[in-house]
Amino acid sequence: MSDLRLVPAAASLWFIAVVVTWSRSLALGLGCALLLAVALALWQRPQGIAVGATGVAGALRTWQSVRAADHFDFSQPLRAQVASMPHSTDNGWFFRAKVAGFPTELPVFSTEAPKVQQFDSVTLEGAVRPSGGLSRALYIAEDIHYLGPPDGLQRFSLEVKLRFQTLVHQHSDGEAIGLLPAMILGDASLQTPEAKQRYAATGLAHLSAVSGGNVAMLTTAVLAIATLAGASRALALTAAMLSLAVFVFIVGPEPSVLRAGVMGSLALVAMMAHTRAPPIHGLSIAILVLLLYEPALATSFGMSLSSAATAGIIAIYPLVYRSIASPYWPDVLSRMVAVALAAELATLPLVVAMAQRVSLVAVPANVLVAPVVPMITVVGLCAVLLEPTVLGGVMIRAITPLANWIAKVAEYGYNLPFSRVNVHSDPLTLAWMVLAVAWILFALASRRPTLIIAVALGIGGVLILLV
Repeated sequence: MSDLRLVPAAASLWFIAVVVTWSRSLALGLGCALLLAVALALWQRPQGIAVGATGVAGALRTWQSVRAADHFDFSQPLRAQVASMPHSTDNGWFFRAKVAGFPTELPVFSTEAPKVQQFDSVTLEGAVRPSGGLSRALYIAEDIHYLGPPDGLQRFSLEVKLRFQTLVHQHSDGEAIGLLPAMILGDASLQTPEAKQRYAATGLAHLSAVSGGNVAMLTTAVLAIATLAGASRALALTAAMLSLAVFVFIVGPEPSVLRAGVMGSLALVAMMAHTRAPPIHGLSIAILVLLLYEPALATSFGMSLSSAATAGIIAIYPLVYRSIASPYWPDVLSRMVAVALAAELATLPLVVAMAQRVSLVAVPANVLVAPVVPMITVVGLCAVLLEPTVLGGVMIRAITPLANWIAKVAEYGYNLPFSRVNVHSDPLTLAWMVLAVAWILFALASRRPTLIIAVALGIGGVLILLV
């Protein structure tokens, strides 16, 4: 149970940040913090103190951001910096902007393709439309004035992405042109809305966002290269930490990137200190740090999906693996299915709330692409480093068929009949999805085929009623 000692504080902080964000009430947030602290103190006094302290801090920090967002003046042209590469949607173009005086990144929508890149300085003229989240605002840009390019490290980050885009255009083809920058540097600006829709509908959208897998492969590769070069343990870990910092800076402050970056940094620090902390500790600390730094992440689907998937792999994977492992098929297949199923079960209610659909092909699709994802990531990162040389192009050509394989899996799965079920995201449906996940886990834990089949048929029947 000691492995879970940070979980109550992290979960409570997240809950209180959401309460304050949506209610716009500091008193309600502090009241929830007090109630949670008292309830946990009755069980374990240290837990009550920890939850109370983080809850109060979270309520105050979130309230500060909420007040700043609610009182921000949108009536004047906004001076801003483009925070993400503009990408196309079904109705126009979307990017995020850092606006002076606004507490979080502002989502910006434009009907025309903005002639700007990430980190460019701009002025925005338009109107605000009510939306969700901390800002409760989506800025509809009617005019975007370019002021100037970035400088210093930001210019370096942008040039890395643009040079990699050029490299991919020159040495790749098909949907790999849009998928490779997204998988390797989190740059989805070259993906078409149709491709994004196929990836989302087949449970492969996470491949277009840099996450913990990229961080793990990067740090592992740096550690291996440094060790083979004869570097000491401390030097190898320092090189891994620096490479992680540069990578996170180049990719940008996406919620999944921030969470993965914090967890990766904690893991490297633990290795330096010769300790072995449980993964759930890293996830809890990442949540505590990020939500106190940026409360808006509490209502971000990206942060929620990333954290839920990580928690599912940590907590649910062992149960699923024990349930499906068998001497009649390869163990590596059991592990791939267990990882995919654990992540899918943990994120199912969130996906329903966000996309209003249930994918019936997500697990097999992820299993089919799992063998090629590490190769694309590792070779792709090497191609980023070797972009000025001929080897960069050779590496891109080598992984292009692998990326196009992922695109084919998404296209085939998307076109299958009954590949997804559309449902409503009302509270009753979301509650039923949570209950369905609990039933599935109970059935897998029982290891009784008849119970598993009965649960599957029951869930299928209710899905038909919910359509």
